Amino acid sequence: MVKQPSGTNHFQFRFHQFGLGVGETGSSICSTELFYFDREALCNRSLRWSPSLTHLVLAMQDAAMKLQHSLRIIFACGLIALIGACATAPTSGPGALVGTWTNSLGTVWTVNPDGSFQVDLNKDSKPDVWGHYAVSGDSLTISEVRGKTPKACKQPATYKFNRMGNQLHFTLVSDKCKLRIQNVTQPWTKK
Repeated sequence: MVKQPSGTNHFQFRFHQFGLGVGETGSSICSTELFYFDREALCNRSLRWSPSLTHLVLAMQDAAMKLQHSLRIIFACGLIALIGACATAPTSGPGALVGTWTNSLGTVWTVNPDGSFQVDLNKDSKPDVWGHYAVSGDSLTISEVRGKTPKACKQPATYKFNRMGNQLHFTLVSDKCKLRIQNVTQPWTKK
């Protein structure tokens, strides 16, 4: 605690009272008397103010605050986009299947909103199989299949489906076509 000396009507502060050391003392040029009369502490390097260091620290703090603010904005936009994507992609009904889908075998399946579909099995951008489908909740029934398929694949088939974002998964309920089972039960990704 700093106390006023007895017999005076003012405080006299000295650097050692605030924990500031005097680097070079002992000569008349670098004595503590200079601190009371000169604007700059010539001999005391511990008391000098470095504008370049101060500005560097302030610039770094400012950059960190801007980066933190930018990251918050990016995170908020990403969260809004994710919520929007989840809200707009139906998980059941015909709307959940409409679009162009691909699987790991390279099969491209285009499901149209009018209840028809086309399948490109050999990656030549031409439909090899086509037909109709019906959806009830999370059940898909494939019927009236035409094109280059075995006879068993022209019969109706039923699958349960689960859509999560741009991913679509089918579970076999009933189907006699091995080629279709192999393709449909693969994970599908929307193009």
